[in-house]
Amino acid sequence: MATTGKTLSWRDAVERRTCTGSRGRVELLSPAKNGTFSPLIEEDIKLAREHFGKLGAPEMGEHGLKVTLAAGEGRLLDLHAGETDIFSRKLTRRALFHSLISENYLPEYLYKDDDFVRWFRFHNRVRELESMGAAGLSEYIRLLNDPANDLTDVLFTLYARLADAMIIHDPATTAAAAKTSGYAKTIMSKIFPVYSQWDEAKVAFSASMLAILLPIADWGGQTDAYRKVRDNAMFYLYPNEYRELEEKFRRIHSAFINTHRAMWCMARDMSKRLNVNVLVAYDSKTAVKALEQAGPNTVVMIMRPFKGVGGLLKKQIERGQPAEHAHDKAAYKVITKSTEVLYRAMSYLYEEGIRRAARAYGSPDVFVYYPKDYVVDPKPITLYQAIHIDTVVSDGNLVNFEGQGCTLDMHKWADEGGASHDDYKGAPVKNGERRRLMAQLDSITSRSS
Repeated sequence: MATTGKTLSWRDAVERRTCTGSRGRVELLSPAKNGTFSPLIEEDIKLAREHFGKLGAPEMGEHGLKVTLAAGEGRLLDLHAGETDIFSRKLTRRALFHSLISENYLPEYLYKDDDFVRWFRFHNRVRELESMGAAGLSEYIRLLNDPANDLTDVLFTLYARLADAMIIHDPATTAAAAKTSGYAKTIMSKIFPVYSQWDEAKVAFSASMLAILLPIADWGGQTDAYRKVRDNAMFYLYPNEYRELEEKFRRIHSAFINTHRAMWCMARDMSKRLNVNVLVAYDSKTAVKALEQAGPNTVVMIMRPFKGVGGLLKKQIERGQPAEHAHDKAAYKVITKSTEVLYRAMSYLYEEGIRRAARAYGSPDVFVYYPKDYVVDPKPITLYQAIHIDTVVSDGNLVNFEGQGCTLDMHKWADEGGASHDDYKGAPVKNGERRRLMAQLDSITSRSS
């Protein structure tokens, strides 16, 4: 979320622990902490810092590290990558050195790496077009779809741009840019036009954020990256509206906290009543990985305690409806391995679980809409399948929240468009990355032409 004072936080108010009863179990799935690295990643970071120090631009070394950390936070790479995770290791090096504007300033070991240099040239061309905003958007999209380009370079570039867009408003980085001199100032000003053109630059960056980077994050299932980039883009485009809406939601902070706690209550009661193990996560990648390894009597609940100011503002502008009335200020998603367990879980929530949890947090009169069953009646064309349950609250103790439920296969179809496996260029990327990336680039082109 763009910084407008202290960032609103919706997760910290809930005690995170494993709850085990006589029947069932609720467990929080916690990805490894951001900021810790495998020895291989640590070595790459050390070499990058040394190199930027020699260039007299240590700020850019720190910026590269921030982008790398953002990539880890956004599930674009694994900061604990070992020998076999070639994709994460390659993307780490590209994130660390993405800020350079000339290959002449690359360290020798990368200058001699033909794959890296080819990517470096492609990435700088993309960045140049990105900085042009809407004026360069059509050429940007054409370049991404050029069959002459190596698809791995395209993917690495889009992920590097995503990570950069997650922290591009970072005040420490932009302040450092304003103080630099010499070569450091040259490269910083190319990436962060923080001087008189900064406001214009933010609007320019927003064009590629919304038209290209958001669909790519959505395609890859990188939920955290998607939300941060979306919030930044909306803040840049509509700063006054963003601040106004953020302040409105800050006033009902306690209602968001109560809704989050009610979701935990739903998970705990579901585990006891249905005798199932419930795994709670805050991003889909962590959830899917855990469910794939879990037994059949397992339910994963992905919690989204707050849709985000940017998401609600985007919907308000597109639909012309006040964000305060949105039906999905908060949300959860239930994923199971079988249709049988899915219907048990969603039936329990609709018939009893949601109301029990709402009463526990001071909202006895919530209205739970009858479930929309897209499992039996899939959406046309996309064949999307899920069960939707909306909950509307009028007393102010909770906020309106949305529930979705699907099986793992349905989730993969919606999130990935298939579940094949593919290796290319030595990067073990799962779920048919090549085919799906080409399809998504084609979709971006169709929407933008």
